[in-house]
Amino acid sequence: MCKRIIIGITAPLSVVLLKVQLKYFSLQGYTVYLLAPQTSDTIEFCRVENAVLLPVEIDREINFLSDMKALFKIYQYFKKIKPDVINVGTPKMGLLGSIAGWFARVPKRIYTCRGFRFEHETGIRRKLLKSLDKLAINLSHFVINISFSVENLGVSEGMFSKDKSVVFGKGSSNGLDLDFFDPFQYSIDFINKLKSQICSNNIFIFGFAGRIVDRKGVNELYQAFSIINREYPLTHLLIVGKANLEQVADKTLMLRMESDPNVSLTGYIANVNDYMAIMDVFVLPAWWEGFGNTLIQAAAMGLPIISCDVTGCRDAVKHNYNGVLIPPKNLLELKDMMLSLMLNEKERRRLGENGKEWAKLFDSKVIWSEMKVLYEG
Repeated sequence: MCKRIIIGITAPLSVVLLKVQLKYFSLQGYTVYLLAPQTSDTIEFCRVENAVLLPVEIDREINFLSDMKALFKIYQYFKKIKPDVINVGTPKMGLLGSIAGWFARVPKRIYTCRGFRFEHETGIRRKLLKSLDKLAINLSHFVINISFSVENLGVSEGMFSKDKSVVFGKGSSNGLDLDFFDPFQYSIDFINKLKSQICSNNIFIFGFAGRIVDRKGVNELYQAFSIINREYPLTHLLIVGKANLEQVADKTLMLRMESDPNVSLTGYIANVNDYMAIMDVFVLPAWWEGFGNTLIQAAAMGLPIISCDVTGCRDAVKHNYNGVLIPPKNLLELKDMMLSLMLNEKERRRLGENGKEWAKLFDSKVIWSEMKVLYEG
């Protein structure tokens, strides 16, 4: 049995993708380390999860001097701690961690693939991103793909062989805490009180949860909602998540949404389940995902879902069972489907009830137990 595991991430907010996982392995007798930037989020996360923080400053984008410094720091950690397993993910940490792990001769090196950034790029940038991903993968023993569609894309693009790839359960890197995303924990009074802080109680709420970036389809969502709202004023758009303005091409988007009285922007919220409890329809018109975590969260909360038939989303929504998948970047179809579900309460109820059953297939305990087998095998 392996005893020392190092989990590596690039961005501090990515700890939400690891919630309770590190504690699970700690309780199994492992010494667990988190390799990540030192912030209040990562410090608190490690305290709660009984993990040891290994601080490292790391840039999301390419920065040669900074990257070399981070690479050397990571290598030093690996040589000192001598982990039995490293599991590194997100593009930059995945790359630097895999290189450092190879040089340090870590016995089991795992790359967690949360999707491919090159998928919707072209030209030189596509070739560069693809070559960097392939380098990290070639230096690893296994690739954990967080969805079957990501695995299929990786195999078809020649990134790895099927034998090197692992997908846990039905997909997802961490599964779903069904107790946390339980709609029955909320009273009518709680829902009405929270809803009254957002808008009037008789308002129909379209909801979104995730980072505000172009590839999540936020621009299309706002345009579709604006068309609907002009005809049906008793509607509201609730967007839960932090904006990353560097990845938003239309610099007026945030200003327009902030000044719109029919739109609420919460920023980052830890208890996204509270806000899902007041939504009527969940919409994530993403261009691609590694795996649509918020889609299975919304399903567990009994919400009907609209998303896109793209990598990562098609794994998290069963079309016409607990939601509807439409083509990406299609404003007309998005608007029509939002309007259709708003006007059809019976269909909303059917999709929502099915979602509660669908979500049970993504229980975290299933993911962690299969991960444990990989670590120890």
